[in-house]
Amino acid sequence: MIAVSQVVCALSPWLGDRFLSQHEGIVNSIAIKLNTFVLGRDSFENIAGNIDDMLFFAVRSFTKGKMVLKMGSGQSYRIRMEDFYVMTDDLLYLLFAVLPKTRNHYIALQDYSIKHNSLASLRALYLHFDSFQTEEEKQTLKKVITSCFDKARWRWWLDN
Repeated sequence: MIAVSQVVCALSPWLGDRFLSQHEGIVNSIAIKLNTFVLGRDSFENIAGNIDDMLFFAVRSFTKGKMVLKMGSGQSYRIRMEDFYVMTDDLLYLLFAVLPKTRNHYIALQDYSIKHNSLASLRALYLHFDSFQTEEEKQTLKKVITSCFDKARWRWWLDN
């Protein structure tokens, strides 16, 4: 089960505590969406789109279109469109990490990782679905991750 606190933790660096404390409903809705996901009934693309839209419209409304949030440090931070994709991807990892380790989920994750620029899906394949892969496939995943994504996003969980 994905806790609301995990959603808050994933979003805090992007949106700040002030925004999140004033948008508990969205945080709860995201946690519910992630926890009620069922492969076959839902798709990773649909849940990603829903979460991305919820975050974008909440930030847009809160900032009156300026897309600038004040962080706990007192500094202002402009949220770019591509930031919403990364936020959503980080949230999807919470789902991917708790998916049952079945062949169907492995194939769905593999498919999603091919069609989308999703570090979360590659991370889940690398860390949680390694029993479905050969060592060569796992090394290929590592190479894709390290060559296609900023080191700041993977350095703390990918063994070097």
